Amino acid sequence: MTDDVPEEDCVGSSLDDLIGSWTPEEADEFDAAVADFQDIDVEPWGRGGSSGAR
Repeated sequence: MTDDVPEEDCVGSSLDDLIGSWTPEEADEFDAAVADFQDIDVEPWGRGGSSGAR
């Protein structure tokens, strides 16, 4: 892809002045802070494959 053609799933930067943007360091800090939320604790959800009520 060339630099002059935006990616289809790319969010533009036209609102950056209004809402701000993160530096790469800030983004890394946020990603580290929420990393634990990427893991799913299966215990509360049960282990069976059925979708029916208990």
